[in-house]
Amino acid sequence: MKPTNYHKPSLKTLVRDLSVTPEMATRLRAIMAGEIRITDNPDFPRTNAWIGQCHHKPRRIDLILSALNEAFETCGVEPLWSTGNASWPVAEYLNTGDSYAPTILFLHETRAFRVSSWGDFVETNERRYSLR
Repeated sequence: MKPTNYHKPSLKTLVRDLSVTPEMATRLRAIMAGEIRITDNPDFPRTNAWIGQCHHKPRRIDLILSALNEAFETCGVEPLWSTGNASWPVAEYLNTGDSYAPTILFLHETRAFRVSSWGDFVETNERRYSLR
């Protein structure tokens, strides 16, 4: 996979806010950076099973989010939609099962990964993005 130009949280932020080991933080950043091959990688069996069911190859960010979900062992990738007629979600996040648990979010407008809870993100940005 080619390197990405997405903004990524620092290793220090990932370790501190997600309570992961430095090794896991390094792996998560490498996935975000496009430094780890996702397709046909035995480390991502669910992601590759999903790819095999798709008629068209998924978007790159969808592959990365799916691989992050698998590596971080969360409960799926969820969108946050605007109430406007948006073609894409405002953001997507890894579902931890707790709306206020720190997780990884991807903001489409800025093409940036952030560490925050999705509940805090919605409360802070509800008016700005007309979130629903």
